[in-house]
Amino acid sequence: LSIWEWPAMVADDLSASRSLLVYSLVLTGLFLVVLFRLAFFSLRPLHRVPLFWIALGLVIFFGVELPYRGLYNLLNATDLDLARKFTHINDITFTLRYGLVIMACLVGVRYPPPPEPWTTSASPSS
Repeated sequence: LSIWEWPAMVADDLSASRSLLVYSLVLTGLFLVVLFRLAFFSLRPLHRVPLFWIALGLVIFFGVELPYRGLYNLLNATDLDLARKFTHINDITFTLRYGLVIMACLVGVRYPPPPEPWTTSASPSS
């Protein structure tokens, strides 16, 4: 994303902000769909599914990014001090996002998925 966004940020900060809004909206929607599918179709409890923790972290990160990026240009134009204070929101959600990825890794180690039926070798009876 950073390489893709860089030319837009250099040329026009407003279009970079708009493209980040669209990007955040799409990713929030996609990962909300993932969360709902997990909630309805997962055979295991959600807190034991690593994808749940990853999707939750991404929904929180990009969901908070929507209003933050939406107000970014307005705050920069009107109240620069307040805009600088709002950058801490990004730091908090960033830490939370990767904290939930670590949680997903720990859950994956603690509760590995059961083997698929076709991968287990059934020994023939003699």
